Amino acid sequence: MQRMLNLANYLIEDGHEVNVIAYKPSDDYPNIDINSIKDVSKRIKIWYVQEGFLHRKIRNKVVISQSNDLNKSKTKKFKKVLFNYRKKMLIPDPLIDWLPEVIKYEKRFKIVEQIKPDLIISSSMPNTAHIIGYQLSKKYKVPLMMDYGDPWTYEVSIERGIVRRNIDYFIESRIIKHSQMITVATENTRMLYINKFKVPESKISTFMMGYIPTQKLIANKETSYSPKISFIYGGMLNPIHRNPIPFIEAINNFSSFDVECKFRTNVSKDLIEKFTNTKSLVRVEPLIPFDQFIEELYAADVLVLFGNSTPIQIAGKVFNYMSTGKHILYIKNMPKDIHDPVEKIMEEYGNSTIVQNNNKEIYKSILNLIDLKKNGDLKIKHSEKIDKYTWESQVFLLSRNIRRKFT
Repeated sequence: MQRMLNLANYLIEDGHEVNVIAYKPSDDYPNIDINSIKDVSKRIKIWYVQEGFLHRKIRNKVVISQSNDLNKSKTKKFKKVLFNYRKKMLIPDPLIDWLPEVIKYEKRFKIVEQIKPDLIISSSMPNTAHIIGYQLSKKYKVPLMMDYGDPWTYEVSIERGIVRRNIDYFIESRIIKHSQMITVATENTRMLYINKFKVPESKISTFMMGYIPTQKLIANKETSYSPKISFIYGGMLNPIHRNPIPFIEAINNFSSFDVECKFRTNVSKDLIEKFTNTKSLVRVEPLIPFDQFIEELYAADVLVLFGNSTPIQIAGKVFNYMSTGKHILYIKNMPKDIHDPVEKIMEEYGNSTIVQNNNKEIYKSILNLIDLKKNGDLKIKHSEKIDKYTWESQVFLLSRNIRRKFT
C-alpha cells in the first residue's frame, strides 16, 4: 500500500492529475489501516470499487460460523486452509475476483471516458492490478505503465508447479509486451525481466521504495530510559524469504533482565516456540497501523531487519527503518557470493550492524550492541547519503521519465 500511496501523492506534488481505482473492503475486512487514509492527498480522486464476490461470500460464512464458540477453532483452521488454497490456486493472486467488479464499475460510470487519461499505471501487489490496467488500456487505447513492487511469475514465496508457472508467464508476458513502460524495485529484477521476458532495456527501469523525511519529527518525542536493550521487528515472516529462527535462538541465550524483543507479525508465538523448542524472549504482538508502528520504532534501541533470500526484492521496511536514524541489525539471508542490494543501502545508511543469518554470529552482534547501549553509543544518526531514497526523490525522478516518454 505504501508504494502506491506515495507514488500517487508525489505525482500530484509534481504537477500531475491523479485518479485511483481503489479496493473497497467490507466493514468486517481484517487488517485495515484506517489511519493511513489521512495520508492520502486531498487532490487525488479515488474511485472505490467493492471487493470481489469470493471475498464477500467466504467472509460471510466465516462470520456466521464464528458466532458459535464451539466452531471458533475449526473456523480458524478453515480460514488458514482457505487462504493457502486461494494463494496457490487463484491466478495471479486471491484478488482476481476483484477484476469483474472493476470492469462492471468502470463500464457503469465510464471512468476512463470521464478522465481521458494520458497514461494508465497498474501498480502491484496485487498482480491483478496489471490485468485490470491491461484490459482498460486495450479497451480505450491508452498507454500502460506497469509498476512492480514484487515480481509476478518469478516471486519465490508462492509454490508454483510447471502448469501454474506457465499460465502466469503467459499472462504476464502478454501484458508486458503490450505495456509502454515498466518499473521494478531492484536492478536485479530489471535484469531478470530483460532476460526472461526479452524486455528492451530502454523500456524498463528501477523505481525503489522510499521514506518520508517528516517521519524524523517523531524522534523528538521523549521516551523513558531502560537499562535493558530493546529490539523490534515488524512485518510478515515467510520462512522462504525471512528466517527468524537463528535470531530467536541467539536472543534466547540472554536474560530478560538484559534484553527485550518485540515482533509485530502474522506468526503466532506458539509457532515460533514450536520451531525453537523453547520458551522465547520474543514478545509476539499483532500488526498495527503504520503511523503507530513508526512511533514504536523510535521507542526501541535496535530495529531488526531480516533480509530476503533473493536479490530481486527489497522490503519496504528497509526505508521506513532508515527514516528513524535508529541502529539497524541487518540479518542477511543470502549467501555471501550473491550481491545483496540491501547490504549496499545499509552501508550507505551507516548506523547498522550487518551479520549473516547464523545464531552464533547474531549472538556476538547482540553482545556488541549491549556494550554500545551501556556506553551510550546507540544514538540516532541521519546521513545525507540516503536522501536519494526519499519518496520525493524517487517519484520525481520517475515523473521526469514519464514526461519524457509520454508528452
